Amino acid sequence: IFSRISNVFTGECFLAILPTSLSIAFVGLIETMLTARLVNEETKTTGNLNRECRGQGIGNIICGSLGAMPG
Repeated sequence: IFSRISNVFTGECFLAILPTSLSIAFVGLIETMLTARLVNEETKTTGNLNRECRGQGIGNIICGSLGAMPG
């Protein structure tokens, strides 16, 4: 199975997918920031936005690179 995957998912393929996955991650980041801001306003609390954004960004890049639906 791994030999078939490595033949399909090459460095060239990764570079072709990278711009799309980064743009999806950016949209996810904006969505996360807006949601966190709304939750902070409604609950009168503050959250660690840097930590939230890093986690969401890494997850969205990985999901976008693998063809999954990021969120």
